Amino acid sequence: MKPVLGKVKFNLPASSTRKACEVEQTVRSARIIVKAPYRTGYKFDNIKINAVFAKEENPPAGEKPIEWLLLTSMKYF
Repeated sequence: MKPVLGKVKFNLPASSTRKACEVEQTVRSARIIVKAPYRTGYKFDNIKINAVFAKEENPPAGEKPIEWLLLTSMKYF
């Protein structure tokens, strides 16, 4: 597991399935290489992307944690 880069807090508005609450997420990131497919007679480059993952570590009792995954080709974020 990648180290925590930081935390973010925000107010989540109420929805039809969850009450309004303050959410605190931990943020992690990783560099990922997606291997190119093999095709006879063609050479494709691998794709380098960055993944940023934010997860609510302590959701309210009975609730699923709020999780976000961002995939980007930006080198620095």
